[in-house]
Amino acid sequence: MHGCHIKTKTGGILLTDVGIDSNECIYPIAMAVVEVDCKDSWKWFLNTLKDDLGIHNT
Repeated sequence: MHGCHIKTKTGGILLTDVGIDSNECIYPIAMAVVEVDCKDSWKWFLNTLKDDLGIHNT
């Protein structure tokens, strides 16, 4: 997981999650743009990812 500042007029933070397969190839799993890099933004991102992937009881 990674957060990157967007340096444009509108700004924001790009949150991303990637996977690595057995051949060490990287592929994107999810991305979102949030207003600020904070604990609440990451909680929202991870909970949304968990719901989208159907991960329960973790």
